[in-house]
Amino acid sequence: MPEIAASLPRADTAHLALLAEVEQALSSANGPSRTRIFSSTAKLFLQHAGSLDGDAVDLFGEVFLRQIEGVDAQSLAALSAPLAPIPQAPPKLMRHLAQHESAAVAAPVLMQTTSLDHADLMAIAKSCSAQHLLAICQRARIDADLSAVLIARGDQQTIDTLAINPGAQYRIGDFGDMLGRATCDERARVMTKMPVAVRNAEHGPAATTCVMVDISPGGAKLQFTAPVPLAETFILELTHVEKKQVQCRKIWARDNIAGLLFTSSLVALWGATAVPVATTRAPAPR
Repeated sequence: MPEIAASLPRADTAHLALLAEVEQALSSANGPSRTRIFSSTAKLFLQHAGSLDGDAVDLFGEVFLRQIEGVDAQSLAALSAPLAPIPQAPPKLMRHLAQHESAAVAAPVLMQTTSLDHADLMAIAKSCSAQHLLAICQRARIDADLSAVLIARGDQQTIDTLAINPGAQYRIGDFGDMLGRATCDERARVMTKMPVAVRNAEHGPAATTCVMVDISPGGAKLQFTAPVPLAETFILELTHVEKKQVQCRKIWARDNIAGLLFTSSLVALWGATAVPVATTRAPAPR
């Protein structure tokens, strides 16, 4: 649509005229024609997104929404994938795409866009399909409320994907529910990528941050960015789980990896799947 391109510099004065032109063009367009118009508009927006002001972005959003009826899912997916990571993406359009019944259309938006607010994500998570849930649990940041919904409604793949998301936060009970449902190995270890912190005493100096790469009812394995002199006993802070602190004992260390045993109760999180700390074998190096 060359008329749209010509209107970009003066978008703030030509909105109504442009929308009327779009309506007129669409009124006589068949399915293939609507798709061609939509694809041309999408290409134009993606070319200029970085230089558009808020009014122009809103204008494109209205243009897209007026065109979208009758456009096939494949064409919508071709827009949603490159549009999802763009901060300037039209919010109304992103909400529409995020709720689309086709996961191919909705998933890129649910995984990446910043245009959806907390209420949008919560509403979608409470009613969407398993494929949509799987996309949501791959977002860069997931707050505790959203994690609770994902855990309550998610299937095995969703739970396992959430467990390795380093940006997920939890309430303590929801964290335990997730661990109890997550796939584990023969030693009851659940794979994670959770940021945690190690403190040599409860009120000691600033904690050393690291990544908890697996956790079982009795212990965990930590990965540091470089070798760290770890005390024999220390406090592990689960910073994404309501600031939960657990007392631990170092069992082994090798380079920048360490295995630990929980010496304060964490096993109750696993409910019926828990095993007593005293009889749990420490995670061994792999």
